[in-house]
Amino acid sequence: MGDFFLDALSYLRGASRLGPLQAFVMAAAWVANIARFLNETDPAVSFAEIGDIPGDDLRTPVTAYSIAKGLSLPYETVRRTLAGLIEQGLLDTACGGLIVPARIPAGPAMMVVAVDLAAITRTLIHRLTTMGEPAA
Repeated sequence: MGDFFLDALSYLRGASRLGPLQAFVMAAAWVANIARFLNETDPAVSFAEIGDIPGDDLRTPVTAYSIAKGLSLPYETVRRTLAGLIEQGLLDTACGGLIVPARIPAGPAMMVVAVDLAAITRTLIHRLTTMGEPAA
């Protein structure tokens, strides 16, 4: 499972040219922005295709405090990292916090990452479903 996490972070870093901490914090913001879609009973209805990305107005803004707490990182470290991501145009301020704007995951580099992440996710799911089964 550790390989999956490190591979996912590596793909994100490569597409965005971010350092590990920046990629980690940005990923946390991104997940927080779309978390409500992950809890829907059938999110595939609205966002079934790789290019179907929730618009900025549908994203839930997240605060630096919430990200720091969720990642167990110092608030000031997260705040500075987020400020840098805003400066780079990778995060936007919104009422109540920050969002990863739709233009970021909709960009060509991130679409490649999405395809790569789908492939390693399928591999992870296969490995998890075959755990405990005797090797052939």
